[in-house]
Amino acid sequence: MQALYRKYRPLTFDQVYGQEAVVKILKNQIMREDTSHAYLFAGSRGTGKTSVAKILARALNCEDPREGNPCNQCPSCRGIMEERILDVVEMDAASNNGVDDIRDLKDKVIYAPSMVKKRVYIIDEVHMLSKGAFNALLKILEEPPSHLVFILATTEPERIPATIISRTQRYHFHRISQEDLVANMASILEEEGLGYDQEALSLIAAHSDGAMRDALSILDQCMGLGQDKIRAQWVVKTLGLTEGETLRALVEGVTKKDAKSILRELRKAYGRGKNMGLLLEDLVGYYRDMMVSLATGQLAKSRDQALGQAILSQAQTLGMERIFASIDLLVGAMEEVRFSQDPLLLLEVTSLKLLGLGQETLASPPRQDQETRRPLQEEKPEAQGPSPEKKAPQPSPGESPPLKKEAGPAIIEGEKEPTAIKAIWSELIQDLSDRHKSLALLLEGGEIVSFERDLLTYGFKKEDQAKIAFLEPAHNKDPLEEGLSKKLGRPIRVHFVSLAEAQPPDPDQALVDLFGQDHVKFID
Repeated sequence: MQALYRKYRPLTFDQVYGQEAVVKILKNQIMREDTSHAYLFAGSRGTGKTSVAKILARALNCEDPREGNPCNQCPSCRGIMEERILDVVEMDAASNNGVDDIRDLKDKVIYAPSMVKKRVYIIDEVHMLSKGAFNALLKILEEPPSHLVFILATTEPERIPATIISRTQRYHFHRISQEDLVANMASILEEEGLGYDQEALSLIAAHSDGAMRDALSILDQCMGLGQDKIRAQWVVKTLGLTEGETLRALVEGVTKKDAKSILRELRKAYGRGKNMGLLLEDLVGYYRDMMVSLATGQLAKSRDQALGQAILSQAQTLGMERIFASIDLLVGAMEEVRFSQDPLLLLEVTSLKLLGLGQETLASPPRQDQETRRPLQEEKPEAQGPSPEKKAPQPSPGESPPLKKEAGPAIIEGEKEPTAIKAIWSELIQDLSDRHKSLALLLEGGEIVSFERDLLTYGFKKEDQAKIAFLEPAHNKDPLEEGLSKKLGRPIRVHFVSLAEAQPPDPDQALVDLFGQDHVKFID
């Protein structure tokens, strides 16, 4: 028994999926006999770097190449495929990463190949080499013998010195599209004489992160069940995914604001042994499908027809803005669930937040709804009349009317650190941490500089000034200004500054600058 990804490894450039530009260039080089002495194949795992390297090694030495592809029939090709020819060497830099390993290599590469035209060294995970090993390799790449070819493969090209990269031809291997993953799996299943559901292959492709090797490994697991057909339900069980009907029921509860049904579905999933972290990931994927379906008007490709239609219908009910907010909330929960001691409770709380059932709705007694607050000018004069002891101050022309607010410390405007505005600002940041976690994090480390009528100035220290550029755009300031306006009952603007610039000038220094040091004397 051989793993599928080894059994069906591509043997020619034409069999490689998803890397059309790379294989076209390499084929043309082989046909023109204009190849390089060093190649760098960079890209994420399972995208074909090592497979293409082996094909290129055979094509360089093939006695009868066919339109740039190796024939795989001549003695050179057969010997390389059966690993009998020692002139083609595959090394793992993770276990041969020392300077002594590369120096030993340097002593060997000077000799001409004994059985083929080119001596080829394939170094996998080359970024694992030590600094000394890279320096030794650089010396070889600077003045290589004519018979020598290096093929370097890596998933982290940023860790390779620029001096090495500049002496290679670099090729980027992209993640393989879901269509190509499905097409390859379908051809393999036909070769194996097995049937399949299109939804099953789409699910495998969606959870392979663009890696052919990962897709074939999952397919191998599903084939191990001994069924005559690869079905979607078995893929769900093999990957530990949440059934589409469970996700549909959860989101249906959100659209109908039915907290009981959502909590019931979560309990059922937990009782069946579902991992709550995986359920959250699947729920994010479901909302992502809703977002794409609503934006394009097309059904999700990885879902069956009925579920795809339900996803589109639910997306139309929720609307794009609410879908965005839901994804933001769920992604934040995904970061917390890994460290949670009670993941079910975290998921229940998150689901209630999706409903809009936050602390204000569930708490007893509920707080006064800030949306119902109105400026004084909309009420009758008697409703806000002065007490017998003291008359209420009247606003001057152009001034905002007094606030109708809950009992608490009065806001003293014009001070550097207003008495009540700090508490209101802290409350606003706490509210934002639920819906705009990244925005709340950006505001950390700053302080209120001043609060003048309808303008709040917020400053950052010198080391945090980069935050100002992120916070100034309208899409980041709008939630802050809207929240403050609701809490204070009138339009409020927010401005971000550097604390260094916000500091008032020293008056003593100003006199010295104006009249000169010799003409100014300070008396205590």
